[in-house]
Amino acid sequence: LQHNNARSRTILATNAHIAKFRWNDAVFAAVRMWLASAVADFYGRGIQALVHRWQNT
Repeated sequence: LQHNNARSRTILATNAHIAKFRWNDAVFAAVRMWLASAVADFYGRGIQALVHRWQNT
C-alpha cells in the first residue's frame, strides 16, 4: 500500500489507519470500495500526470 519513498509521517498515519481494521479482508474491501467510487477521469488525470512527470525528468 505504500511506496518505498513514502515519508515517515505518511507511513505512520497509513499504518495507524490500517490498524483500525481487524482483518485483511476488511482492508481489501475498503480499498476496493474506494477504487470503485473513483470516477474514470480520476485515473485518466493520474496517468496524464505521470506522462508530464516523465517528460520533465
